[in-house]
Amino acid sequence: MGELIVHNVTAMMCSNRILSSEGVLFVSFAQGNEVLSVKPESLVTIRVPEPNASVDAILYDDGGEPIVFDWQVSGQTMSLESWDFYWDGKDWIDSGYEFYITGSGWYNIALELDPGVSFNQPICVSLPRELFDGTNSDVFLILDDYDTVVPLEMNSEKMLFCASFSNLPKDSDATIVSISSLGEGNYQFGTSHAIINMDNSELVVVPEPQTKEQILDFLGMF
Repeated sequence: MGELIVHNVTAMMCSNRILSSEGVLFVSFAQGNEVLSVKPESLVTIRVPEPNASVDAILYDDGGEPIVFDWQVSGQTMSLESWDFYWDGKDWIDSGYEFYITGSGWYNIALELDPGVSFNQPICVSLPRELFDGTNSDVFLILDDYDTVVPLEMNSEKMLFCASFSNLPKDSDATIVSISSLGEGNYQFGTSHAIINMDNSELVVVPEPQTKEQILDFLGMF
């Protein structure tokens, strides 16, 4: 999930429903330095090996727009398949997801979270207000037990970073991450652990100075 934050593809959501991702791909086509496109009415086969592939997984894409807060269900079909292939002098059998695409873009194989009990109250995070706001800081909610990360939006009226979800698992473990830039080379990073319940309608994160490399190392742990 940390890689998604690094690449600014952070919203594991579709229509206010949280997604648990099986894999996020960016597909592009090039020959040398030349960017290529798929011929009209042509399809490109994508195979994603996954031994524990789920029949409930759905293919989402970016709809040709930058991923900010929402994915959309892809118009392309996806199926569970197995493949025979020859490599390194041996016959191999693999299995996973197979789908077809018509062009470059972001694709997300994901399941919609279906918790037994949902927490429907807003989740809000406060940073020290004298230094941090929505112009210099990003805040993310990472669900530790699921492959999902979602950004929190700045509420300028409350001066809090908030979000509401219709299927947030109650009592799930979460990590709050904040990343701030206060000027050239002045980076601040904060993190806090939380359990999603009525006791954390407002969470507090206190960022500390970190180098860009330190922040990337930490995000690589997720």
